[in-house]
Amino acid sequence: MKVFKKIITYILILIILYLTITIGRIYKYLKEYGYSAYAIPQTMAVYFGFSDGFTVYGIPDGETSVFIGRHDYIYEELFNEHGYKEIDRLGLVGYYKKDDSVNEHYDFGIGSQNEWCHWFRVYRLSDGYKIEDFK
Repeated sequence: MKVFKKIITYILILIILYLTITIGRIYKYLKEYGYSAYAIPQTMAVYFGFSDGFTVYGIPDGETSVFIGRHDYIYEELFNEHGYKEIDRLGLVGYYKKDDSVNEHYDFGIGSQNEWCHWFRVYRLSDGYKIEDFK
């Protein structure tokens, strides 16, 4: 029984150590991108795959929203589930449109920042859309 308790204690210590290091590294990158510690819980949910992303802020013109999402997650699948198909891609920006859309060119675009971060990626959604609209 004593050996079992020691093993469980060591495992818990390793989990706590891993989470502490992860939180510290995520906070470092959030700070570099200009975000505060309030975004740590949501960013950890994105990193561990519990969330597709969350809106950090909307740019005052109301046309663009900025969100933190998964660095290796392709959002095309999520958009396809809601009827949007990628119609064009220019570098890091993809343009999406519904088949029955009245817009001539595209409904919205999604672009990611060029800087690579292991923990998350920062994206911009255009034309008033938010990532929460696709959940």
